[in-house]
This record gives sequence, C-alpha cells and structure tokens, in this order.
Amino acid sequence: MRTEQRQKGKKMAMRILKIPAMLLAIVLLAGLTACFEQRYHVDYDGRKSAYTGAKDSYPAGAKVTLYYENWATDTDYSFYLDDEPLDFGWDDRRGFVIEFTMPAHDVTLRCESYNSMEYDPDAYCSNPLEAFLVIEFSRLDVDYEAEIPENGYTMQVFCPEDGKAKVLVETMEGARDLYLVDEEIIDDVFRIAEETGMRDWGGKYDSVYQDLDAYTYRSLLWLDADDAFFADSGHFPEDGEEVFDRIEERLWQDLDEAHLTEQAE
Repeated sequence: MRTEQRQKGKKMAMRILKIPAMLLAIVLLAGLTACFEQRYHVDYDGRKSAYTGAKDSYPAGAKVTLYYENWATDTDYSFYLDDEPLDFGWDDRRGFVIEFTMPAHDVTLRCESYNSMEYDPDAYCSNPLEAFLVIEFSRLDVDYEAEIPENGYTMQVFCPEDGKAKVLVETMEGARDLYLVDEEIIDDVFRIAEETGMRDWGGKYDSVYQDLDAYTYRSLLWLDADDAFFADSGHFPEDGEEVFDRIEERLWQDLDEAHLTEQAE
C-alpha cells in the first residue's frame, strides 16, 4: 500500500513540476517572438537629433510620439511623413508634438521650415538677381488693454528696375497690395534717413513704453548690396517720431489705385 502511495506521490509531483516548465516555455517563446518582431526604419532626413524621443525603428501599428523642441518664433514649420503633410500639435513646454501610427514599411519624416520674416525676392521680382535693395517699414498700434495690436502693417520696397520700384503692403488682417511706383521713393527715404542720422539710432526695443496704455511702434530696415541699418521707435532721439512721420508719409505718397497692380487676401 505504501509503495502505491509513493508512486502516486511521485506522479503528482511530476505533474506539478511540468506546469511551471510549460509557463516558462510560453514566456520564453513570447520573448523570442518580441525579439524577432518585424520593425520598420524611420529616416529623419538627417535630423534625428532634432526630435526628442526618436528611435531608429518601430513595429507596425505602434503609436509614435515625438517632440520638436528646437524651434524659432519667426519661422513657420511643416512636417511630412513620406511627403504627405502631417498634422501636429503644440506643447507649451516641449514645442511641436508630432504623432503618427507606424505603417508596415520604412518611412521618412521630414521637416520644412520657412523664415516668415525673411525677404523673398522670388515672390514678386521678375529678375531676383536685380533685387539688391529692400526697404522694410513696419507699423504696429498697440493697446495693452486689448492685449493684441489693434492694427498695423508692413511695407516692403524692392526690385528697382526700369525706373520703377515695387511696394508690397501687408496688413495684419492678411490683405496684400502690390504697387508699382517711381524709384524716386528709394532715394527720398534714404535721404531722410541720412539727414536725420537714423542709421545711428540702433534697433534696441526696450521698456520705454511700459508705463503707457497704448503706443505706436515703428521700425525701418534698410538693406542693399553696400549698406544695412535698422532703427525702431523703441530707441530714438527726441525728434524720432517726426522722422518716422516723414518716412511714413513719403512711403504712402504714391500708393493709390493708379499705381496698384495686384491685390490678394
């Protein structure tokens, strides 16, 4: 009888031992399966370091979340996955948030950036090689109570050719008007700047308006092949407002319907 009990006990023990062994085999098999799971490569267009959390590859179906933290306020950004526009979000602490589901093939993630404050001669110049001069005048009417500028515009004078200059006026509402005027406008603006020593004012926006409820900010950028200077109403002499008044009046002098060549919203 005891012999039979011993044999039954041994058989039971063997069965109990087999259960952990089977579990271990299942775990190992799952691990091996994960190790050999098909992963697909992400080409970051040579800028992998620009994306926080970027990995070289992901399995199909994985939700990929990346952060593009190295960005500039005066630059517009677009993201593309295999040349298809990619929607993106924004995180106040980490910048642009890029999310996509990894497809079952290799992909390329590409970022395109455009400096929105940079002059683009190709936009309106028939011959960009002749665009050696740009005058940019900006006006912004600020009201602290409104928190955002009430109104304003940017005016660019460029591309002198055949005795004419082009003037592009862009408002805060998005209107764009292009005028063709006599190139004397360039000489007149430069003469005012020279007479008043404007090039020595320097562009140094500071807190001179911090105690005012509202004010008008104006700036002038002169850029040509031989010279460049910038001046703004954040740092100018006592007669600075009068100088800006003269320049602004001269710039608007010929901007009427007779000289208007193109309009856009």
